[in-house]
Amino acid sequence: MSLLEPPEHLLKLLHQSLPENAVTKSTADDGQEEILAYVAFLASGLAATKEFDAKVWSDVLEPYLEQMEDAGLDVGVVVEAFWASAVRELTDQDDADSYGDDGEDVEEICNLRFNLAVSMVILSDCSGWSYTNSVQQTHTRLSNL
Repeated sequence: MSLLEPPEHLLKLLHQSLPENAVTKSTADDGQEEILAYVAFLASGLAATKEFDAKVWSDVLEPYLEQMEDAGLDVGVVVEAFWASAVRELTDQDDADSYGDDGEDVEEICNLRFNLAVSMVILSDCSGWSYTNSVQQTHTRLSNL
């Protein structure tokens, strides 16, 4: 029994990555569901730190899933499938479906991914605002108190 509920979306992705008969009701009592919950927690930590390297996921998750090999798992295939689906969902990667059907005449004009740091740089270039100057001014104001 786990004390905390595992991240539901990652646990669902992990279950989808398993072969159909890997975890059944009878084997869930053997602690395999606990292993899957822990693997989902580990994957959540990797995702939170933006670590989406397949080798890292494999190195971190495989030792725990290897304990379930008696359930007929090919651990490498399961981790690879779980990693691919997690990356797709957690990074919101565009797939071919997001551009419509193949029969449609769709032209991609721009495919940029912005984050807060890039947006801040663009904003500062356009407005003349400087992060460094702002920090220095704040430091000066605080030291004058």
